[in-house]
Amino acid sequence: MTCADEGPDTAGQPDGSESKADQIEQEAATWIVRLDLSAAADRNRKAHAAWLEENPRHRAAYLRLSLAWKRADVIRRLARVGEEPDPDLLAP
Repeated sequence: MTCADEGPDTAGQPDGSESKADQIEQEAATWIVRLDLSAAADRNRKAHAAWLEENPRHRAAYLRLSLAWKRADVIRRLARVGEEPDPDLLAP
C-alpha cells in the first residue's frame, strides 16, 4: 500500500479534494485493521514495514491511530454489556 499522491496537502481546498494528511490517516487505519484481522501474516508485515519507511508521516499517523485503536479496545473490554463507555476514559 503506497500513497499515489506525493503532491502538497490540499486541506481546505474549495473543491473538497482529499488532503495528503487525510489520505495518510486512511492508509494508517487500513493497516491497523489489516494487521489486526489477519494476525499479521508475513507478507502483510513486510508490506506494512515498507509503507512505514516510505514517509515519516506514515509512521506518525500509524502510531497515533494504533494508540487510539488500543485505547478503544481497552474501553470496549471494560464497558458492561449495554452500557455506553465513559467519554472521560478516552481523554489522554
